[in-house]
Amino acid sequence: MKKIILVTAISLLAACSYNNQTSTTNEPMSAKSFVGSWECRMDGGNIATSNNVTLSKDGKATYLGKVMLPNDKPLFQYDVKRTGSWSYDHKQLTYKFIDGTITRAHSAEIQQALKTDKKLNATEQKYYEAINNQLAKAEQKPLNIEVSNFASNAFSIKQNIGGTARTGLCVRPNK
Repeated sequence: MKKIILVTAISLLAACSYNNQTSTTNEPMSAKSFVGSWECRMDGGNIATSNNVTLSKDGKATYLGKVMLPNDKPLFQYDVKRTGSWSYDHKQLTYKFIDGTITRAHSAEIQQALKTDKKLNATEQKYYEAINNQLAKAEQKPLNIEVSNFASNAFSIKQNIGGTARTGLCVRPNK
């Protein structure tokens, strides 16, 4: 929970500082602009995610994330690790993941409840399977994310999945 609050606070601060900054260069945004580490938060539909993403010069992408479900009152948490490649073109980041894993990371309270509550257990199993299916699909086709409001330390993101738009913000971590 502390991580969620921290990422949210960082995102809000970055958004506020972004609005107060103006670019000092006239360089067009390019793939080079995205190289480095980013902390991203995304919400939409029934899911919330917080991710640490590293985009390398050589086109490699490493993604370490936490998925929280349901979004309005998170009960279940999953750690997700992905590796693959990335590219940027025309305001769109594209990931091609070749490997991904999901690990249950529920609180001790939820783990205990899952042992005795069959309905809760069935719900958790459906979420787990849905995330596994999404990982498998992401390994079969590229994942496209729209980018806007780019600054050297933050940018906005939007991902359309089915009929749901998930939106968020990525910020460079403080060193």
